[in-house]
Amino acid sequence: MAAITELGTRDIDTTAGNDTVTATPAVNDLIVVVQVSSNSAATGHNITDDQAGGTYTQIALAQESTNGKRLRMWVRNSLIASAVSTVFTSTISGDSGGGLGVFKVTGMSKVGLNAIRQSAIQDEQAASTTPAPVFGSAVLTTNPVLGCVMNGTNPATLTPRSSPAYTERFDVGYINPTIGVEVMSIDSGETATTITWGSTSASTYCDMVIELDSSAATGIPWHARRKVQRRSDLW
Repeated sequence: MAAITELGTRDIDTTAGNDTVTATPAVNDLIVVVQVSSNSAATGHNITDDQAGGTYTQIALAQESTNGKRLRMWVRNSLIASAVSTVFTSTISGDSGGGLGVFKVTGMSKVGLNAIRQSAIQDEQAASTTPAPVFGSAVLTTNPVLGCVMNGTNPATLTPRSSPAYTERFDVGYINPTIGVEVMSIDSGETATTITWGSTSASTYCDMVIELDSSAATGIPWHARRKVQRRSDLW
């Protein structure tokens, strides 16, 4: 069964520019990164790591105009190859704060956007309402779900979804501007289409949820295809 855990640490604060997290993943981990920033004029958003194949694809973007809140999730385009200390970098310029939270997903065979069954966002949400992004279809009960809210409260002070029970991964924030970030996840048991948090947000916010596809990858591996091709050459 696939499982989500926070990979040791996160770096979300008022420091502008690039942010890094250093952690040691395991071989065959799939990495998902939550990237947040304030100031809508910020540019150059990207995620990389210093292992071979350390490129990422953006899954989705959610935004809310107050203080230029921008919330992104990224997925690695390949599984981790080496269990060594790895530097994960959030590249950005022109922001007024932000950072990244790094998550590992075990038990996955699909990578990149193929590993994401679906995502949903809410932009420009009013204070005193409950985050509740809506997927296009019901979640498959064996799939993990990862969700994040970015609001204008330090810390975010959100309660994760309780039925089924999600695990809160972190609830942090910074000031100047005032920003909060809350992340929750569940490994299995979700079957809903609407993913409703367990409390309202005291300030305006945006949010995002993703469902990972824990089914086995399909298709003939490249080396097997080469063998098939070589044999067909003899026919």
